[in-house]
Amino acid sequence: MSNSSSRQSLLRQFLIPLLSAVLVIGGSVAFASRWFADRATDRLSVERMESIGKLVVNAPFPLTPQVLNQLKQLSQLDFAILSLTPPATAVVSAATMDIPSHFLKEVEATAPNSRSSTSLKIEANADSPYIGLLIPSANKYLLILEKRQSSQFLNVSFLLPLITGLLSAIGVGIVATWQASRITSRIGVLKEQIEAIASGETIAEHKLGPNDDIQSLQTAMRLMSIELAESKKRIAENERTRLIQLLASGLAHELRNHLTGARLALQTCESDSTDHEAIAIATQQMDLAEQQVRRLLTVQTGTANEHEPPMLCVDLLNNVVDLVRPMANHRQVAVDVFPPLDSQSAELTKLKRLEIRSGNAVTGALLNLVINAMEAAGPNGQIRIYVTVAPADSDSQLNERTPANSDGNDLQKIVWKIFDNGNGPPSEIAAQLFEPFVTSKPEGVGLGLAMCKRVAISLGGSISWDRSNGWTSFEFSIPALEPNHLTTPTIRDNC
Repeated sequence: MSNSSSRQSLLRQFLIPLLSAVLVIGGSVAFASRWFADRATDRLSVERMESIGKLVVNAPFPLTPQVLNQLKQLSQLDFAILSLTPPATAVVSAATMDIPSHFLKEVEATAPNSRSSTSLKIEANADSPYIGLLIPSANKYLLILEKRQSSQFLNVSFLLPLITGLLSAIGVGIVATWQASRITSRIGVLKEQIEAIASGETIAEHKLGPNDDIQSLQTAMRLMSIELAESKKRIAENERTRLIQLLASGLAHELRNHLTGARLALQTCESDSTDHEAIAIATQQMDLAEQQVRRLLTVQTGTANEHEPPMLCVDLLNNVVDLVRPMANHRQVAVDVFPPLDSQSAELTKLKRLEIRSGNAVTGALLNLVINAMEAAGPNGQIRIYVTVAPADSDSQLNERTPANSDGNDLQKIVWKIFDNGNGPPSEIAAQLFEPFVTSKPEGVGLGLAMCKRVAISLGGSISWDRSNGWTSFEFSIPALEPNHLTTPTIRDNC
């Protein structure tokens, strides 16, 4: 909802009825005020005439025309002395003005029933009505008349309350319009948030206005959008996992048949070949490939092989380096290992006495990371492999799958960091790099890094990546123990 359309809707639905109500109420108040003002003025006039009338009736001097004229000059009132002759006919004996016949008829109708002062309203014409007071005195009547002030429709008694009411109503209308505009804007934000949620977007935190029910509703809607986005993500992950299971099951069976044939061919060539080292490396690669196929088969059930033997960290490092050397030489990629395998460093000594569970699974994961690094570095590129030992409690990623050390020794972790000087992952997939089917390779499937993550998490470890100073690094860490302390817990896989 745009601000202009909101204001137009507000004008039609709120302001026009409000101004109409203001005019009706203001006019009614003005008319009522004028009516009450006229009644109050008449009452004061009657009281004034009663006071003067009592003085005149009780005066010791005769009420001659000259005396009445003098009283008129003093009081600005008109006086008349009347008497009634049978049958109730009013006769003027003295007066300060010519008494119209309809005045006399009003007196004739009122006087026989009047034993005290009686007020009269006599219309001389439409513009100059009189208010009168008829006072009986002995066998005569004193009629006192006062001409009411001529008042136009729009006089002070009418305009003042009307203007006051209009100004007050306009002020209230302005404040109400401003407040309604604010509420309309906030409702417009709610509408936009609902549309964003309906389109599958996660709405950002939006604070507009005071901390009231609308603000609470906005917060609740934002939390709902986050929860819906998480649910959508979980549904998508479940669908991908199901697809992986179907894909892995079919792919593993096909690959297993081909690997069996390739192994038989290698065994046939082994007796006739002079390069036994190359045959041994190829056979070892076949073994690792077959183990990867078995792991693909376990994807269908969601569990890993609990009976894979542990492996010394230094042996694992040697295996990885030996397996990637031929490929690195073929691709002209320099591979540096720290600590060097022929050194006597303290770090290498630690690696010689520490074991990890599921050595073959970790070997396959590290091979995947190193081969990816070689492909990213390209010809004449560089790869660096760092292996360090650190206390396990320094890694907040280690979780309940980490094996317990019953002897009380501090649990340790092995951290592999693989660096390459390639261009790094494309920015459009950087945030989803470890998700299934995410890849930048035209021929890639996008399962390699996802499988590495499965292995790391199933062993109670973690995997992450970074890009800095022209180098891309992947960090793979899992817990390790000395052989006599190593337990063999169940490996769980909830990826």
